[in-house]
Amino acid sequence: MDYLLVYAVAELLLSVHISLSNLLVLYVYVRKKDVRTVTNTYIFSLALTDFLAGCLGIPVTVISVLTRRPKSFYGCLFVHLILCILCTISTFHMLAIAVDKYVTICCRDQLFRSRHSRAVFLIALCWVSGTFIAVMPLFNFFGFAEVVSLDETTPLIPGFARGVSIHECFQTHTLVKKPAPKVHRKAEVEIIFAAKKPQTLDRRQRLCGLLHMKISRTESAFHAADDMCYFTKVVDYRYLVYVIFVGTILAPTILIVFCYVSIYSRIRKEEIQIKFLLRKSERDRRLQGRRKLIRILLILVVSYGICWSVM
Repeated sequence: MDYLLVYAVAELLLSVHISLSNLLVLYVYVRKKDVRTVTNTYIFSLALTDFLAGCLGIPVTVISVLTRRPKSFYGCLFVHLILCILCTISTFHMLAIAVDKYVTICCRDQLFRSRHSRAVFLIALCWVSGTFIAVMPLFNFFGFAEVVSLDETTPLIPGFARGVSIHECFQTHTLVKKPAPKVHRKAEVEIIFAAKKPQTLDRRQRLCGLLHMKISRTESAFHAADDMCYFTKVVDYRYLVYVIFVGTILAPTILIVFCYVSIYSRIRKEEIQIKFLLRKSERDRRLQGRRKLIRILLILVVSYGICWSVM
């Protein structure tokens, strides 16, 4: 329990820091009209995402980890997906900022005539696509949470070995008797469950009842763990690898690096072209501005890489 307490305190301190710092950004943007530029519009939306993560996503996740609630499968899954949604949207904002800079500098605003229209489109795309990707486990898109139908031929799976054997459920002296050949097991289970109130069913009866229904592997693991809410039980590892890691971390990182490398190459090329066409004072002024932009881009890329490599 000590390590959970340390985890909770660290997460809550991080939550307070994230909430207050991003709240300050939101306050400045709302109160000061002169800072409402196109670039700062991205920053405002990003700050809103991070603020929600700090004041909502992290506290809800910490409460769930400490109490192992909710006790329902989809409730547990949704609680852990809240932070996943906000983190995905936040990552896509970083990609949107990079794409906006790339189009502005390298494509000469060919994507949209107005930068403001482009900003609105990209920000909306971040929220919609980030939410869609993060809620995939709720609807089992692409079949990541494999649905299986368990019967007496099913081998033992982790969880049932702790006190309840799958094969034991099909013995004649246990709760579920072997049905006649033409009787559907799911119908039999429904009869058994109708005869008893759900709260009167013990763990063995609930687990044996699950064997006669089609159920996802993640949901069966959740029930096998006494309905305790664990992130690793309710979220399929294939979703974490193929969608979260590849789709929302690796792919955006590659695109962000590509955008900023292209921007740097374009700036260097223009510096060479104008080097002998401008006065020394004007050339130095432009070079100073370009170097400042390059430093900012470098800080963004390095900070982004460090933060996500820890994850």
